[in-house]
Amino acid sequence: MTLPDEELHALKRTHEFMRNILTMRVTDFRKMGKEGFEQWRTDCYYCIKHWPYDFVLDELWVERIQKMNDSFAEGRKQYGE
Repeated sequence: MTLPDEELHALKRTHEFMRNILTMRVTDFRKMGKEGFEQWRTDCYYCIKHWPYDFVLDELWVERIQKMNDSFAEGRKQYGE
């Protein structure tokens, strides 16, 4: 069972992992040995191990949109619209 804090950590770890990939150059990939590749496989495993399921991400998205709409509604009330 994956806990919410593990899902959040997985999202953050994956973000960092992808940023690291983007900063690498082609020559860095070519120089990577077997140990480096195995470390990547391990990093990928830990990124995906606690990745939230789609329905969890969908629920988070709906909640975020609702909060944003509530915030806009509060702003309109403040300015008398």
